Amino acid sequence: MIATPKYMDYHSLSDWPVYIRFVGFLYTTAFTVLSLILVAYLRCKYGSTFREIARNPFGRYWEFVIASTTAFFMSVMCITMGAIMESKIFWALEHCNTTDLKNIISFPVSCGASAPNNELQYDELFTNWELKTAHGASFILSTAIFVSIQQLDWAYCFSVVILIYIILCAVHLLKAPKQDFRFYYGYMPDLEPMDTWLGIVSFHTTVCAFALTMLYQFTSLRRRQYASLIAIDKVRRLEKQYALRKIGKQKEKIGELTESWRVSADEITCDALIATGGSGEVWRGRLHRQNEEEHVVAVRRFSFSLSLLYIWHLFTQSHHIIHRSRSV
Repeated sequence: MIATPKYMDYHSLSDWPVYIRFVGFLYTTAFTVLSLILVAYLRCKYGSTFREIARNPFGRYWEFVIASTTAFFMSVMCITMGAIMESKIFWALEHCNTTDLKNIISFPVSCGASAPNNELQYDELFTNWELKTAHGASFILSTAIFVSIQQLDWAYCFSVVILIYIILCAVHLLKAPKQDFRFYYGYMPDLEPMDTWLGIVSFHTTVCAFALTMLYQFTSLRRRQYASLIAIDKVRRLEKQYALRKIGKQKEKIGELTESWRVSADEITCDALIATGGSGEVWRGRLHRQNEEEHVVAVRRFSFSLSLLYIWHLFTQSHHIIHRSRSV
């Protein structure tokens, strides 16, 4: 943001590298701001247990979310930097209304009075070996530093750094400014000679190996420091899962026992009347269920009026018990 006024003196938002950088910057800024707002809100509302909330993006999958965002931002920067490489020269191209430096400077160029018989070709004067190696080293190491600060696991760190390494090797196969400006203006540029590209790739490979070694040591150290906390958290989660499974099985058993005590009218046959009273009748009957032996049972039949009184008695008793429990 600080360099934007000077940067826009040499470039235009209509150029695709500048546009893509602008989109990447807006995405990263929006992600960071919304994340901070969400974390502040959840911390204020739920305290230190906010990470355990279901569907919390900073809970179980926070490493994947942050690693994906880092990989996206660094990939955008690698690709667009491969198209720009250097800024001041674009002011000269725009000032001269051209897209190729060869239209401004005539080649070959004489070496001057000290070597009048020698000449320099365009590719010999503008070589990008040092610029591309510096570009690759800075992005690989900065990516490694980013993911290490974000405290990601080794698998995420390795994936992000390897992705940036592959993108850099692919982008640096293309000739970049000042050798070739077509990639910046949306056209396919020429390719680097194979020996030059292999030299750049070997340099990137060395830097990548160093960055991965540093990351592995850092993540291993952090894992040893927090091994006890991770183990405690894992044990708690396993105990919670075991308790939930046990509660589920107990609910199933309670449901089965409850169902076994329920008898439908179709399963009872009344054979003989035993006694009659004011509350109803008592019958001798048989209980017959599928896959069970037949049992002799006593069946009590309530009259309709007594049934209503009995239901009202149960209701008043339950209401009285609830009222006493609340008062206590």
